[in-house]
Amino acid sequence: MRVTFSKSPEWFPSARPKGLERLFVREPIAEYTSQYVHMFLQDLEHLVPLGSRKERDGYFELETNDKPLAMKVVTALDRQYHSPHLGDALRHFLSSTAMELFFTGHSIIKLTVKFDEFKWEVSSLHPSATRIVSFGPFLLQVLPERDNQGFSRDFEIFPSELRFLSAKDILRIQLPTSLRRRRKRLIRRLRLLSDLSYPDTEKLFPRTSLENPSPKNNFFDFSMFRKNFDIALFQTIRETGWMARDYSGDEKSDFFTSVWRLRFRKFQASLRMDIIRQLNEKIPKIIHQVNPDFKMTIKEKGMLTPDELTEMEQQLYAGEISFKTVIDSTFNR
Repeated sequence: MRVTFSKSPEWFPSARPKGLERLFVREPIAEYTSQYVHMFLQDLEHLVPLGSRKERDGYFELETNDKPLAMKVVTALDRQYHSPHLGDALRHFLSSTAMELFFTGHSIIKLTVKFDEFKWEVSSLHPSATRIVSFGPFLLQVLPERDNQGFSRDFEIFPSELRFLSAKDILRIQLPTSLRRRRKRLIRRLRLLSDLSYPDTEKLFPRTSLENPSPKNNFFDFSMFRKNFDIALFQTIRETGWMARDYSGDEKSDFFTSVWRLRFRKFQASLRMDIIRQLNEKIPKIIHQVNPDFKMTIKEKGMLTPDELTEMEQQLYAGEISFKTVIDSTFNR
């Protein structure tokens, strides 16, 4: 394994770490094989309300001294759909970033400036972000043995590499400190619960045989298993307010659903506001290298804040607002 220094990270399809790579890199989360992880990330990514807005940019506004440049930067953040609209670009960016943050703990974007065209180009390291770790003032990328098949006619195999990256032009979004440890614990438990959600009944129940044609199950109570499983699940997701899409049952009620809905929206709003805060702090620092006078602030408008959601929860406890008000407000805002 060789050690190199570079300004630019490298994109490559993500793969399981091997050998010494395991010292630096954790195995990627198999989202689609973990039922609860997949559902949680699907619900979490909607950081911007799904309710319709007449204006495409209705939830955000830009305060800047260079509107064309600021729009190029923000819309370039939309790595999936490349929308030219402020609101759509930020919604797509927040969605993909939330997913990446809960997969890896951080999100990496490389900003590159072309002076002659005055055009911003953004390359995303989303599939390889699990292989980028902090090392003092540097970011360290662990590159596996790889080839250029499909990119060049001259086939070549590159050795594994430890690449030190200069963080000057790299936009790194991190989870809030309070969520970093909770993320690992939450994902680990959701993966475990996904594996336990459908027990192997062939091993749990006695088998029919000639000697025992009508076996009795004296040791496994499935109803008790489901009760204990539900308790473990809700203890795991209680801090986030996510309901695991389980809205029925004797323990559920409109009040219970409304409270949890408010708490999950509060969890999403806190994450959204922290990502926007990091954008406002880090993007100007990167652009100041080529334009020292540049100023830019992304502002939210029309969306519920954590304080407003806390107030709504208190009003719900006091009976001052209805369940319908909670559902309508959290859907449209």
